[in-house]
Amino acid sequence: MPSSLRIAIVGGGIGGLTAALALRARGLDATVFEQAEVLREIGAGVSIHPNAARLLKRIGLDGQLRKIGSPISGITLRTSQGDAITTPAGPATPAFSRDVDQGYNVHRADFLNLLFAALPKGTVNLGHRCIQLKEDGNRIHLSFANGAAAEADVVIGADGIRSVVQREIGLHSRPTSEGSMANRGLIPAERLAWANDLKDPALWLGSGRSFLLYPVASGRLINMAAFVPTDTESEESWSAPGDIKALAVEYAGWDKPVQDTINSLDETFRWGIYDRAPLPYWSTNHAETP
Repeated sequence: MPSSLRIAIVGGGIGGLTAALALRARGLDATVFEQAEVLREIGAGVSIHPNAARLLKRIGLDGQLRKIGSPISGITLRTSQGDAITTPAGPATPAFSRDVDQGYNVHRADFLNLLFAALPKGTVNLGHRCIQLKEDGNRIHLSFANGAAAEADVVIGADGIRSVVQREIGLHSRPTSEGSMANRGLIPAERLAWANDLKDPALWLGSGRSFLLYPVASGRLINMAAFVPTDTESEESWSAPGDIKALAVEYAGWDKPVQDTINSLDETFRWGIYDRAPLPYWSTNHAETP
């Protein structure tokens, strides 16, 4: 029988939508509140590792995941000049054992749409930016910027690094830069002559830099993630515009596929790589119903 416990999830990204699906699979009443008016398409690849794929399988999404994902069986390591890096396992270091669940690389927008479509209509409330939480006995009152309000027995914060839920329970985590800047981009596979041969992730390493490529969207797109050293602070953002010319300079003289990829970009986005200290606690001492 469905539980009478009401759960509100603040944030409708991958974490929030997956949490809602998992809770509903257990018969719990979970509702998502997302600040965006529409689900935003962020052009990025996401790796679904076998442990995550196993959980998605439990809630019945393995078939849909296979349709949108590119299977992963290993990762190829190369030097900046393209020479294979040999390990005890050989030139291609296995990422996953074939005896466990399959991992996939997916386009973030495809994956987000899959999760959204799997939830019953009305589960996700768009255009609801949470601005305040108040605990009152056995209830939590949520207030939103659009004037709406809601009540729940439990609230789950899935609202990102600037989490309102985290702030409202008295937590603050300050980021510490790792001295690295990431650049990401998506390239149509037909622009790259060798793209059809790229089945698994390929990672080039050299001079404090790394360059990662893998297929997404059933091989129609190649996802790029390029990591370079930096001594400047950068916003924690997925959508800050990058500089293609500056990126090309960082990888001058590298293996041809690396330079081909950069030259094929229409745009790139950058974000700083940061660490955050573990939180001292994850919840409040919300009263339990007798």
